[in-house]
Amino acid sequence: MSLTITICTPSYNRAHLLKNLFHSLIRQNFNQLQWIIVDDGSDDDTKSIVDEFIKHTPFDILYLYQTHKGKHQAINYALQHTKSDLFAIIDSDDICLPSTLHELETLYNKSYSTNKQIAGFISLNCDPDHNIIGDSFPTNLQFSNFIDLKYRYNIQGDKWVVFYTKILQQYPFTTFENELFIAESSVWVPISKKHQFILINKPLIQISYQKDGLSNQSKLLRKNSPQGSVYTYSQIFTSSIKPSAKLKAVINCIRFAIYHPKALKQCFQNIYKTFLAFQ
Repeated sequence: MSLTITICTPSYNRAHLLKNLFHSLIRQNFNQLQWIIVDDGSDDDTKSIVDEFIKHTPFDILYLYQTHKGKHQAINYALQHTKSDLFAIIDSDDICLPSTLHELETLYNKSYSTNKQIAGFISLNCDPDHNIIGDSFPTNLQFSNFIDLKYRYNIQGDKWVVFYTKILQQYPFTTFENELFIAESSVWVPISKKHQFILINKPLIQISYQKDGLSNQSKLLRKNSPQGSVYTYSQIFTSSIKPSAKLKAVINCIRFAIYHPKALKQCFQNIYKTFLAFQ
């Protein structure tokens, strides 16, 4: 059976950016593809743009709409509508590099097994000038996870993650009432506590950061979603990482917890439980 891949693109008022991603997917010439666009309550012409895409594509495009709930809930929604082998998130302002999906297919066919320890692939990203974003992986490192990459090898910079769909479906994003954001690490870290990833030491995705994008609003988003921030940093400081990294995560947990009494209470409960575990 041929490999099937789902690309999930959460989109909030990003109709003007979707065309570039669409053309990069067309150029892949990979028909076993499902592109799920989750419209996160946009008030632009996202739907009409996607309707035009559907008329001119050989692969499956699924348009889903939700009231504005945030990227994390858009991903959860998409995961409910796919049965593909692989699942990856590509933001509306990013594009696939040539042959990205065929390279994934080749690696998948070489490496996939019943090994439940493997959760997918992690590749590098590049910017529009084709410069690698952040650090490359150590040349002798074939397998790793997010915890080790960041806290053991000190690898910096955004990376692209491709999951075995059945694995990611076991780890839906936690949601909190009236909060529109929770970091992807809130899921990537728990998965990394049980699984490894196959490393691809080359860029497969080109990233273009927008001034009003999530990356440039990270601090504000975490402040406005304090319960999600507490949840995320608690996942980090309960991981097997060096004490200085644990302390930094604890400080950040408190830093954002102060904006919500329930979050603050949960933060100190999690810190206390962690402290007891070391006794």
